[in-house]
Amino acid sequence: MANYLSTLKTNFKTSMSRAFPKNFKIEPLIGDEMLLYAQLYAYYANNGLYDGLRSSEYYLNHWHENMHPLYNPANRSVEFFAARVIPGVLPDALPIVTDNERIIEPIQQVWKWSNLNAKKIVATRWLAIYGDLFSQVMSDEEKVYFKFIKPEYVTDFLESDRGILQYIRVDVPIADNKWHTEVWDKQFQYIWEGMMKPSDNAEPQMIIPISDYGIDFVPFVHTKFRDVGEERGWSAITQCLDKIDELNRMATRAHEMMFRYNKPTWILQRNTVTSEGYDSPAFDVPASFLSTSSVSGQTTYEDVDETIISLPGQGTFSSLIPDIKYADALAFIQDQMAEIEKDMPELAYYRLREQGELSGRAVRLLLGDAVSRIEEARTNFEGSLIRLDEMALTVGSAKGTFSGLGDYDSGDFDHQFKTREIFPTSDTEKLAVLKAKAETKQLASASGYADLAELGSESIE
Repeated sequence: MANYLSTLKTNFKTSMSRAFPKNFKIEPLIGDEMLLYAQLYAYYANNGLYDGLRSSEYYLNHWHENMHPLYNPANRSVEFFAARVIPGVLPDALPIVTDNERIIEPIQQVWKWSNLNAKKIVATRWLAIYGDLFSQVMSDEEKVYFKFIKPEYVTDFLESDRGILQYIRVDVPIADNKWHTEVWDKQFQYIWEGMMKPSDNAEPQMIIPISDYGIDFVPFVHTKFRDVGEERGWSAITQCLDKIDELNRMATRAHEMMFRYNKPTWILQRNTVTSEGYDSPAFDVPASFLSTSSVSGQTTYEDVDETIISLPGQGTFSSLIPDIKYADALAFIQDQMAEIEKDMPELAYYRLREQGELSGRAVRLLLGDAVSRIEEARTNFEGSLIRLDEMALTVGSAKGTFSGLGDYDSGDFDHQFKTREIFPTSDTEKLAVLKAKAETKQLASASGYADLAELGSESIE
């Protein structure tokens, strides 16, 4: 079978013509998304951010100004979500709610085999950095588990209108500069391995029917941090890259001016004469100053921290301090930070911490927009995790790892996760609420409003 990859994509496009628009194109990912993922990670890592971008622009024959990532909030934004999307220790951090309690223990066992307790932090961090996360259900002779895949390795994929993956290509670099490539559709798994990524006409080393795994689906799930209706998701910082660049541009310029003009310059000018009419003797320049130039009677002396310029004429000694509006420059930077905070409201959390200990209720009120962003990311991640659980139960049942659980088509694997607070209510707050309820009920009862007492006690949050 020649031209494997092209044929696979062509056949798949034909079979899915009803699910996708007629103008839908199946093209492998060619660079743009890969460059974007690399750029997003550079903003998160921060150190040397613009050095890398300048190098890239140089090879593209583009000019990139000299900038430094002095006020880059990307890392704080990502870490805010990584710590709060799925916090805590499993399985208590994700209480399972289901009518079929037989599936709870197997699901938690899959989590343990997947080392999900540790990997969930990595997964949510990747999700916030890149905006995309791909997960795969895998199995060996004894176990069924998940594997999280960096989105940069997923070079091609197609989803149904319900967001279910129907076709995926994964190119993973391995040891000794080799590549491992897998292509999955709803019928076969195709495997290549070699020194280069396989071309469209490369014959796979292995073809495995999907039915050998006891499934009829592609065992991958695509999660988006923020779904804006495009093929790939948006990260926590995608919408603010230009604003972050402008902020760093302003900060870099302010720092350049500060260090450039933070060195005192003294003017030594002889403008006095003696009683006999002769010029006064020259001031003695300290020995630590070295003469660096002398032109037309003007001599410049340099020290590590100061400069003295000696002018011809009569004798005064004065300081030249440039009138740079540092406070105004700082105000511009602060305004730009405030503008970015409107698009990245989670940054307010770090500012609020400086105000001392706040109650969970106060934090929820002040960070309402940030809470909404966490809830969206949590909903997307948990929805994907539920699908992974269902896939794992299906694979485990097919290979005999699990038994007596039912089946997916009958709804036996349906489950949800219990709703949890983003910023939990403290014990002190709970006691205050109970006290307020009790006082309200007592006051209403004493006033002869027994029904209102019950209503009032329930209405206080």
